[in-house]
Amino acid sequence: MRLVSSAILIGAVLVSVPVRGDSLEGTRFELRERAHRATVTVDRGFARIVVQRTIQNDGARSDQATYWLGVPAGGVATGLRTLGASSSGAPMWFNGELMEAEAAAAKYKELTGLGGFTPKDPALLSWRSQSLLALQVFPVLPKSEKVVEYTMLVPTRYESGFHGFTVPGPSGDAAATATATAAVFVRAARPGDRVFVNGVPASEAPVRLDADLTVKLKPGAGRPLEGSLASFTMAKDRVMTHARVHVAARISEVPDGAAVVVVLDASRSARATIASEAALVRAYLSHFKNASVDVLTFDRAVHRLTPRPVPTAAAIALLYAAIPVANGSRVDDALAEADALLSARPERVKRLLLVSDLRTRTALDVTRLALTKRKSDAIVHVATVSDGRPALSRDDDSTWARLPQATGGVYWQASHPDRVDAASRAAMEALARPVTIDGVAISGLETPLAPLTDGALHEGQGLEAWSVDALEAKELTIDGMLWSTPTRFRIGAEPAEVRRSAALAFGSSLLGELRPAEMTALAFKGGAVSPVTSYLAIEPGVRPSTDGLEESGAGEGFRTKSPSIRMGATSVHRRADVDHEALLKTLLAPLAKSCGARGGMHVTLETTSVEIVDVTRIVHTPARDVAVEACLREAVWKLDLPEAFDVESMTYEVDVTPA
Repeated sequence: MRLVSSAILIGAVLVSVPVRGDSLEGTRFELRERAHRATVTVDRGFARIVVQRTIQNDGARSDQATYWLGVPAGGVATGLRTLGASSSGAPMWFNGELMEAEAAAAKYKELTGLGGFTPKDPALLSWRSQSLLALQVFPVLPKSEKVVEYTMLVPTRYESGFHGFTVPGPSGDAAATATATAAVFVRAARPGDRVFVNGVPASEAPVRLDADLTVKLKPGAGRPLEGSLASFTMAKDRVMTHARVHVAARISEVPDGAAVVVVLDASRSARATIASEAALVRAYLSHFKNASVDVLTFDRAVHRLTPRPVPTAAAIALLYAAIPVANGSRVDDALAEADALLSARPERVKRLLLVSDLRTRTALDVTRLALTKRKSDAIVHVATVSDGRPALSRDDDSTWARLPQATGGVYWQASHPDRVDAASRAAMEALARPVTIDGVAISGLETPLAPLTDGALHEGQGLEAWSVDALEAKELTIDGMLWSTPTRFRIGAEPAEVRRSAALAFGSSLLGELRPAEMTALAFKGGAVSPVTSYLAIEPGVRPSTDGLEESGAGEGFRTKSPSIRMGATSVHRRADVDHEALLKTLLAPLAKSCGARGGMHVTLETTSVEIVDVTRIVHTPARDVAVEACLREAVWKLDLPEAFDVESMTYEVDVTPA
């Protein structure tokens, strides 16, 4: 059999050679594989695969074995050795040397030929393409076996909190001619990390490589964000840069044993969404273990649904009951009472969740409210809710955002149905713990790592980039926020990572941008088989010097944000056919009469659609009557405005004649 030259052949692949799996060929005879063993050590970002193969020659003469080796996606070969014997006859491994590819091929040809010199027995591992290598071994002695070992470095892909890759199994001709199914031993490189093979936890027992193996590593506890940086000068003004960022599957935990106060808007303007508010709070509370919870509601006054702190389950049960609504939105009073409750609580971790439409009186100065000094050190979240599929979107631009931001919390715009299920609980988890790193800015790289469409890094997300730059990168800095608390992560360039990336560049998208001299620099830095380098392992000869390969066979082988919800006083959009002031006079006249008004009444009030949010002034004319004024004030607060009041925010001054 005539084999392809082992000189530099970028992308040269025989049509008959399967790329996915491996195949074994003999030059003189039909060789067979007696044993195939692989040890896979998985780390965060890469895996190292050490493969031992035992070749059996049943023929009468020495033979050359040629393997066509399929390479896992992105992988490269970084080592070769053969098992021979020392001068004393004891088994001994002979390590391969990384050489320039043409020189290695010429040396291999010289060592496998005929001649009267002392024989040396070589093995050559050379490049064919990013998915295929060639391994030639000579001699495999007659009626004997030969053991060869090579190492591959494979990048992992980080998705959903797992580092994973696929070990290709036999296929096509390789599957048909295989005589030894590989025994694959899989383990984690670091204590605390867990490895899964085809979804099953890896054990000490080997896995049979009779089909593709999906290998995944779940990192143990670590920082919220990890990664690596490699930067290597290949030539003047030509620097290989490789950066990776891995966001942990869980970047935070819900605190155990927290003190929680929930404040719900029970004003009339929230009547359409109060069932969704309560459901959202139930979904939120479901994430807390061993918490003690107070539940408050507010309209023109603050009401305690829990006379004392109760366990989470009891608070959730309370929120299944219907919540009555009334006029008024004293959100500031509700926040003050919630803060006072939390300040008296002994728990170390404290949380306050305000759920409201925030449609309150214009006299309330939101900026001043945000600056009000709190008695407790609770993290405050503010959420507005609309009915719909469960979703959360942070709004950092609203005036209301300043209030939670001052405590490390967030102003959220949410949608939620009036029931709780697994999807809603998952969506509301971001209220209980940070699940994203927001407002991300990445610096330190000449070429940006990646565009972030919503400006956030999500749990389990991975970013990776290869580039050729002019300057070396020393440190990668990632700034962001956990809720509203600034956080910074630094990733420095490490020598070991530079060596790995120099090797892995040959399996990456960067290969097409490299010049031959740059390939040489990278290959020797990373110790990798490449289009310009090969491994050659040489051991003392054990064959007769006259049993070399004939000339014909020797050396030839080779954020979209959710829709904005506007809050607070706005311009007036009213129905042209409704005179609201006249309607108010009609509604207030009988109330004034029932309160004993003898003259006219002047009433100033503010509404948000059907809700009265403030009664700012009531005067009995022409002579003041404090009792009548107080009576009418209470009556106005209890007034149910009809649906005709559809203006988002309006202040009315009405002169009323008792009727």
